[in-house]
Amino acid sequence: MKKMIIAISFLMGTVGFVQAQTTDTASSSANQNMMKESTTKSKAGLREMLEKANLTPDQKRKVMEYKKASKEKEDAINNNKSLSDTDRQAQLKELRKQTKKNILSVLTPEQKKQMMEEKQSNTDKS
Repeated sequence: MKKMIIAISFLMGTVGFVQAQTTDTASSSANQNMMKESTTKSKAGLREMLEKANLTPDQKRKVMEYKKASKEKEDAINNNKSLSDTDRQAQLKELRKQTKKNILSVLTPEQKKQMMEEKQSNTDKS
């Protein structure tokens, strides 16, 4: 259960994790590498969450749909060259917020309760 909470927390934190793109090629390349690593870790975390959370097939399908839609929107935001860094970050923050809300809406009250208890337990240990 602890791993599920960590995976969900990681997922929420990395859903929209994106560094602002810069014109500096080295920085841009480093940012792209970080985003690829984050996406890979996020996918692994999502898979782990789905395995440990005892989600129903319908819950799994919905979570995957939300993740796919979120990724598409994230890519569109990042590829929109007309956005300032501030606007890009604001849109990504809102996207993360909405994605988290959508994913949490899939969970049962008991699953949410377990998540909160595990999160609190992890916070108390820190």
